[in-house]
Amino acid sequence: MITFKENQPTWISAPSETISDILFERNISLDEFRLLLEISENKLKQLMSGKLEINELIAIKLSNILGASQYFWLERERQYRETLLILSEDLNDSEDSWLKYFPLKDMKASGWIPKTISKFQQYIYCLDYFNVKNLIEWQSKYQNQHAVVAFKKSQCFDSEQGAIDVWLRQGEILSEKISCQDWNKKEFITKLALIRNLTREKLPSIFIPKLQEICASCGVAVVIAKAPSGCKASGATKFITKQKAMIILSFRHLSDDHFWFSFFHEAAHLILHDNNLIFIDDEFSGFTDDLESEANSFAQRTLIPDEYEYEMKSMRLDIRTILRFSKKIGISSGIVVGQLQKMKIVPYNHFNDLKIRFKWS
Repeated sequence: MITFKENQPTWISAPSETISDILFERNISLDEFRLLLEISENKLKQLMSGKLEINELIAIKLSNILGASQYFWLERERQYRETLLILSEDLNDSEDSWLKYFPLKDMKASGWIPKTISKFQQYIYCLDYFNVKNLIEWQSKYQNQHAVVAFKKSQCFDSEQGAIDVWLRQGEILSEKISCQDWNKKEFITKLALIRNLTREKLPSIFIPKLQEICASCGVAVVIAKAPSGCKASGATKFITKQKAMIILSFRHLSDDHFWFSFFHEAAHLILHDNNLIFIDDEFSGFTDDLESEANSFAQRTLIPDEYEYEMKSMRLDIRTILRFSKKIGISSGIVVGQLQKMKIVPYNHFNDLKIRFKWS
């Protein structure tokens, strides 16, 4: 297992990329640069393609022309050549199997790890992504995490654990960027009514920042991350520290009723259940029926308070009545339709035009 010195960059790109950047910034042409370096056109091509190694003489000239010290250019070259050797190494069987555990294609497409075809480089990037030094540390960390994960029961699909690990980790990375007050359950419960009002806002660009701001004031970082292939999750909750919780949502079904039900479902876990558990609202065959039933009931009662349930169940089922009822109780019509469908009062293919649909940009 290779480790790199702290506080020193590890150069995977050739020194010529640094040279090109400086030449561009200073508006120096390649012809001017070649004359200043006092080398032939062929030598310049080799240097800029990474084939010509930077020796002491070239390092002195680069220092004089472009700046930085002679040591910087020699060290830049040394680290680049060393990295090329590292990346040519083969993975052992355990490392290779571990790498196959993750949806690498989606991770690259989402920009979660850099794009590369080198397996060893992918291995290094994945270790960095999970903030671990080696495979042993990852196994220790994530075996403990898997032991406290509780899954929502479903009869339909199941998720791949590696994809879930990747998605949860992305949630942690995004949560680190959100400054939160300390976790305050009472304050969070009080703010749910304010959050519920956001359900009538149609644009995620408006309601998500407001949702994040309100929740952060209670110690909850709300983050959005598209689930990678193999992860069927709509939402999850986890306490990152004793004083900071995370709710991650995937917008999996791209409709307002699913999004808001998932949010209040995850909020219920923070309020009602063990803070040491990780809850994943996942179409996965699991074992936490009682906890999930409690969370479902909490979300349903928050969206449709008990005093309005009978009216909803007995009202005339047409678009105008649904719109009037949703306005009366202060939520979106799509959520009312979603609840009518969940209660099997209307089929799942009825009134879906009243739902707000989203798409990834």
